[in-house]
Amino acid sequence: MTQKVKLSGIKEIQTCCGRLGLPTSVSSVISMINHDGFPAKKIGGIWISDMNLIEEWRLSYIKGVVTVKNDTKKIRK
Repeated sequence: MTQKVKLSGIKEIQTCCGRLGLPTSVSSVISMINHDGFPAKKIGGIWISDMNLIEEWRLSYIKGVVTVKNDTKKIRK
């Protein structure tokens, strides 16, 4: 069973994104959340997510299942 790695706060989410080679600016992360199905929610004013969910989202992006709004690369299905 995979251990869940909870992320609390935009800084922790940005750090996780950086480790996975994803955009790390606050505006990019918020844009991915709002437009691209990035797995994070704001609860009680604090952004929360899970490292494993972000990794799954990243793999789906690589496979072409999800696309990032600002991505200029063509994804073949």
